[in-house]
This record gives sequence, C-alpha cells and structure tokens, in this order.
Amino acid sequence: MAPPLEARVPRAPAGNFSRKQRELRIKRGLLLPPAWRVPTERSLHFFLKGVLCCAELLDTIQTWRTGKENTLRRIAEVITRQLISNTPSSRHALIKRLVRDALLSDSEGNYYSIAATEKRLRHLDYEDCCARDHYTSRSYGKRFHPYVLYRFILFLQTRSELLRSKIEQTASCAVCKERAARRAEEGGVPVIWRQAEPCRHWTCDTCTRDLAARGMANHCSLCRARVISYPLGVAPGANQS
Repeated sequence: MAPPLEARVPRAPAGNFSRKQRELRIKRGLLLPPAWRVPTERSLHFFLKGVLCCAELLDTIQTWRTGKENTLRRIAEVITRQLISNTPSSRHALIKRLVRDALLSDSEGNYYSIAATEKRLRHLDYEDCCARDHYTSRSYGKRFHPYVLYRFILFLQTRSELLRSKIEQTASCAVCKERAARRAEEGGVPVIWRQAEPCRHWTCDTCTRDLAARGMANHCSLCRARVISYPLGVAPGANQS
C-alpha cells in the first residue's frame, strides 16, 4: 500500500514529543504528529541550531542591542508586519509580543529569547531536532516561536552578507530537480512540497503524486528508505508568495 498523501495526522501527545516516541512510531509504521516543515530544510530546529549557534550572528545581535538598538527594532517591526499580514486579527497582539520577546530580549530567563533558544538547541543532535519539530505544546506562542526565528534568519539572509556563508543554497526536488525558489523568482505558481517521513527528503507535489500513481512512492526517491507518509510543507519567503 502506498503511503498516504492526504491523511489527517494525529495530534501530538501532551507534553514533549520525544525522540524515543518518534522512533517508536516510525518502527510501528504509524503516522507522526504535525510538525513545522520548511522546504527544503530537513529539520527546522536543526536549521535554527546551525544558525543561532553561530558566534558571528550572536555577536552582531549583541552589538545591535548595545549600540544600534534601533536596527534590531526596525527588523522586528518588518517581521511583525510580514507575519500578521497572513494571520487572523485575533493573533496579532500575541505575535507582536512574541516577536518582541524573541528578537529584543537578551535574557536567558525569557523562554522566547534567542539566547534561551540557542541554549536549548546547543546540545541537540539531528534526530533530537526532528522530534522537536513536532508540535509539543498547546500554547500557540511556543508552537509559533520557531517560525518567528526562521523568518528573522530569512530576513538577514536576503538583506545582508552576515549569514550567506552559513546557510546552504536551497535544495531541489529529488525527482525533477525543481528548485524551491525558482517559480517564485520567475513570477510563476509557487511549488507545493512534500516531505517524506521519516527520512525527511523533499519532493514536489507533482512528482510525489506521479510516483504514487505508478506504485513507486513506498521508498524515498533519493535515499530509498521506507516512507510512512508525505506531509505537505509550506515555506513562505522561500517558495511561496
């Protein structure tokens, strides 16, 4: 039987969704809870770890806080406008507070600050980060927080040289080699992406459906690992308008 493309994923259990829980579900062939999926990064938290643990970035942010606070404040305002433009009005106040806490606070005691996030991620390996990607909290703030930092990194990546050497170029579909940003750059229809679980390689929706129709979707086209499901991924700023 081919892995489901439209299956409704189960809710995450109360508390943290651990690495052991993820491994057990994979071993049993069970669908995994919802997760942050940003094409074409295999793990959002692993991506955040690689960037936030960069000493150059942390030093630059600290410099902004001490000597150029208005710079960081302006960045926070831009990101807030981007986020609330596609969010229900009932969430606007929460997002404004979340961005302020994430970007303007330098206290490790503030859960949402970059310093506290870097400290939590510092000792996690790739598999730990994959488990952390799954929604582990009923709190909208804690669920949305990783995406706020992702948008912050995208902002810096596109507007400065600071992170370009730290972030790999956007990957492509394992089948047709369509690049994540190509259609958006050319003004065309954004690519819809699917992430194979548990290997987490990406294919575009068109290729994934073609593989399923031909009975070839049971294994990843790139690494040949068994695939449980192909959940959708969305990456505003990368391949979506």
